[in-house]
Amino acid sequence: MHRKNDNEEEAAVGILMIRCPRTGKDVPSGIETDSLSFERTPAFTGHFRCPLCGVDHEWSKIDGWVRESDSPPSVAA
Repeated sequence: MHRKNDNEEEAAVGILMIRCPRTGKDVPSGIETDSLSFERTPAFTGHFRCPLCGVDHEWSKIDGWVRESDSPPSVAA
């Protein structure tokens, strides 16, 4: 999947990822974005309940990255 940004360049859309500090495993946040948009996002902090360890983690922009994918993410029921 691709979308055009302000410069009319193609930007691959992916999933914002976060690493669980307890397990060390990568966790998809469920947020779709592209790398350029994520880079342009101001610094922030947030919280999420980790599906791997069940603990609420605080994270910030520097903890996240975009995993680009050609296929849409699967939706957990």
